[in-house]
Amino acid sequence: MRQTMTFKEVLEKYRQLLQANPGKALLIADGHAAVMEEGEVYGAPLKLDGTLEFDSLYDFDANAFLTEEGRWDGDSAEQLETRIQFPTFISIESIAE
Repeated sequence: MRQTMTFKEVLEKYRQLLQANPGKALLIADGHAAVMEEGEVYGAPLKLDGTLEFDSLYDFDANAFLTEEGRWDGDSAEQLETRIQFPTFISIESIAE
């Protein structure tokens, strides 16, 4: 098993995945996705229908990341690693309604 990732490493992985997939949001946890907006990575909650709540973008909080375990609070390190190694994307084209 690889060494656990840091908060900054996770955000950099999100950035790399999003830059390689323009027009997409990266699913990062149940009910949440990462998006790229003006070169910055933000979190976005998902609506019940699976679309992004673009009006509710948030900065990632280092306090919600358990550094010793290399994971987000409420997620396992394995879940985080899997979501980065095998990313799932959703289109953000129809968000600006």
